[in-house]
Amino acid sequence: MAEPLSISSGIAGLVTLSELVFCRIYKYVQAVKGASKEISALSSEVGSLYGLLSRLQLVSLQFDDRMLVASTLRTHHLSACTQTLEKIRIILDRDSTSSLQIQTIESIKRKLRWPFSSSEVKTLLAECERHKATLGLALKADSMSGLVQLLSNQDDIRDTVNEINTTLKQKHEADTRIAMDKKRQRILRSFGSTDPGKNQEMGLKLRQSGTGLWLLESQEYVHWVQTESSKLWLQGIPGAGKTVLAATIIEEILRDSNSNHAVAFFYCDYKTSATQKPHLILGSLVQQIAKQDEESFQKVKIFYEAHNPKIEDNIEYDAQDLRDLICGLTKGFNQTSIVVDGLDECGVNAAEVTKLLASLNQGDKDANIKTLFLSRNEVEIREYLEDYTELEIAAKSSDLRVYVGAEMSSRVRQKKLRIKDQTLKHYIMEKLVEGAHGMFRWVACQMDYLCELPNDSSRRKALGSLPPTLNATYERILRHVNASNNEVQLLVSRTLKWIVHRQRYHQPRSVCLMKHCVKLYR
Repeated sequence: MAEPLSISSGIAGLVTLSELVFCRIYKYVQAVKGASKEISALSSEVGSLYGLLSRLQLVSLQFDDRMLVASTLRTHHLSACTQTLEKIRIILDRDSTSSLQIQTIESIKRKLRWPFSSSEVKTLLAECERHKATLGLALKADSMSGLVQLLSNQDDIRDTVNEINTTLKQKHEADTRIAMDKKRQRILRSFGSTDPGKNQEMGLKLRQSGTGLWLLESQEYVHWVQTESSKLWLQGIPGAGKTVLAATIIEEILRDSNSNHAVAFFYCDYKTSATQKPHLILGSLVQQIAKQDEESFQKVKIFYEAHNPKIEDNIEYDAQDLRDLICGLTKGFNQTSIVVDGLDECGVNAAEVTKLLASLNQGDKDANIKTLFLSRNEVEIREYLEDYTELEIAAKSSDLRVYVGAEMSSRVRQKKLRIKDQTLKHYIMEKLVEGAHGMFRWVACQMDYLCELPNDSSRRKALGSLPPTLNATYERILRHVNASNNEVQLLVSRTLKWIVHRQRYHQPRSVCLMKHCVKLYR
């Protein structure tokens, strides 16, 4: 269900990006009398591409999520289109007219130098043609699939009546199946009730289509996929989109999984104490692997009966025993891929969790486990991941452009952001990408702030003095709340104090931050 949403937002981001690129090329057409065929041809192709993307966006808004984007359009298609537009933008930046300041047509004429070579234009024209062909097919397929879906709803009503007629005949068989399932579910439930699938769905929903593919194509990741018992540590700054990248990786691995390749994953979250406990993290991995193979489930059943002879519901297994169980379960597969996000969010348990997880593919070659972890670069985590291949992650400028474009388009459509001067879109795009330093979260906060400003002039002024860090951005938010009415201040103050109280024994780092925030309200 998340993929259609990401595709839709990816299209929105591309619409904004293609519009900005087209406007910049069109300046050349206006400024140069009798512009060459190359300039006109590239302007025409980018304009056509923008038109197709705009029409596809309208289709995505017309039909509900289940009808979005037929099989003719996939993430890599949008990524390829993004790369072409990025090539054009980068080449345009060679020229002095790439300045963010508004320029007159006369000043452009004086400085104008067509920055494209003939070979570059030919390549870009061919790429635009391919993208137009793909988008054209997707546009037809989406329109038709929407019509087919609407018509098929009539058949669904008839099918529902038929299902009701057969329900009583299947009741006895269903009761037997449920009884068996309940017995197995009780065994698996003893290892914990945390569901990482919800985090996975959320991560995919937050992902902008076409972003993150640089990671899947990186040398480090490809080596991890192709090498037995490989180890990869993705570390990055807060707000870099690590969790969204984790969801992208997990989706990719699940797509390639089969009966010989087990996959298990987990999301640690500082907001939920159950996701920070070693035995519950490892217990979730046990549950997932056990569900993928009958022989593995039988091993889990034996473990359950040996460690829980009284059949208690609230038993806490030893984390080291669970670690050993996982190694035993994975021997039934040719390979097992384990991905865990947010090791740094385990608070006081971060070192222990990292040590246990890192030991999964150490010393037992028969297990053939490959592990991939994501976290901040913290000393207590690095200590246990010294032999891991490291890859520092931060949002790429191309990903940020798609993200900014999608966020801008969404806010304009919802009338949260009213822009009269269309050149401001380009200015917003460049300033946010430039100032993000790889942080998606920073971009989102600035977009929210720009929506609160009353006009284009105040937005342009604000873009010239954006807070350079996330902490500075959060302080600006709190100062804004301080200027609000007393009821808002009281609500925020109580909320922050509640968070401090709840996190006091689970997340010391968060406590320090929240105490700093509370001081602003005293």
